[in-house]
Amino acid sequence: MLFRSQVYAYFPQVDVAQLRRHVQLGADIQSGQGALRVWSDFEKGRWTGGAADTDLKDLNLRFNTSNPPLAFERLSGRLAGQVHASRFEVALRELSFVSTEGLRWPGGNLSLAYTHEQAQTRQPAQGQLQAEHIDLQALRDLSLRLPLPEAVHQQLQAQNITGQVESLKWQWVGPWQKPQSYDAQAQVLQLHVPAKASAWPGLQGAQVQLQMNQAGGDIQLDMGEGAAVLLPGILEDATVPIQSLHAQARWQQKDGLWDVPQWSLQLSNADLQGQWQGQWHASAKDSEQGVLDLQGQISQAQANRAYRYLPTMLPASVRQYVKDAVVKGTYSGVQIKIKGDIAQIPFAHPKDGEFRFAGRLNDVELDYVPTALLPRGSTPWPRLHELSGLLVFDRLGMKLS
Repeated sequence: MLFRSQVYAYFPQVDVAQLRRHVQLGADIQSGQGALRVWSDFEKGRWTGGAADTDLKDLNLRFNTSNPPLAFERLSGRLAGQVHASRFEVALRELSFVSTEGLRWPGGNLSLAYTHEQAQTRQPAQGQLQAEHIDLQALRDLSLRLPLPEAVHQQLQAQNITGQVESLKWQWVGPWQKPQSYDAQAQVLQLHVPAKASAWPGLQGAQVQLQMNQAGGDIQLDMGEGAAVLLPGILEDATVPIQSLHAQARWQQKDGLWDVPQWSLQLSNADLQGQWQGQWHASAKDSEQGVLDLQGQISQAQANRAYRYLPTMLPASVRQYVKDAVVKGTYSGVQIKIKGDIAQIPFAHPKDGEFRFAGRLNDVELDYVPTALLPRGSTPWPRLHELSGLLVFDRLGMKLS
């Protein structure tokens, strides 16, 4: 026979530090005052979960001695949880708080359900995480103070991703660190992701919609005025300011390797307006950067800013010459073609791949022998004005005609 019971209590004004002597609350509450409703569930005399509707101030609690205490100036909303031998559930509903350290959680919903692996029945672990209106910075800072596995804490400390999760649903089967299968959908606003050189670009102020599972997925990215893309290791000045950007990509696993059969990008800022599309494939030669097939068009760019977008794979002398020589004008109708192993860009030999930018210069002022190329003390060469012509970057070379 199972003996189950529930204890309910309502306190319009209570010192929760004193209340813990009489009601099992699931944490060591050291101080706190305010209104509280509590439901506590018991089975065979053991606490198995409950819920609490709170409107408290000066709250200080600790989940275990190995984690720092949580201290709040004010906390309101519902906290609920269930703990069983094989599974647990945790939920936050309309929770908002201000911590004594200035950490603000503006309110949102979060739920986590997890079932441990059942070795006897050979049932794998599985879980589900759902969230709405969650501040990622606040969630990270809060999670670092919760009794989570040390591996989780280490990953959180290594990341500094911020943004507002409008909606998230993630289901998985197997260990959460390396699930056998999973399915995820997310919508995130004002996403800021630090760049990791040669691994992924950084984002500032992005709106993201994402769907993915273990076989592949797709993503849509939109950015507006004041946003930026960070490209360390690709551009010398890594921060690209954005006026408008729309990008999408689809990826999949193919023959055990990741493959991006379709991606596209439209970008506009004060320097240029253009669009790019293509594919990316994992390299059969074990190149970490993979093989890129890119076609693009730049409708118009400020010629004296063209150097700003020349990739660092080009020789520094070529990039510096473009910066010093092109004083003003426009660079329009630019056709771009890059195809080959990214690690070998800009492809010294034709057999290695294609790397070509070709467009028309208009009303250009050109300092074709910049002062930096002249012997010290030499008389500067005269500049050329109102030039028009074709500027081509082809692999390691540059040609102006």
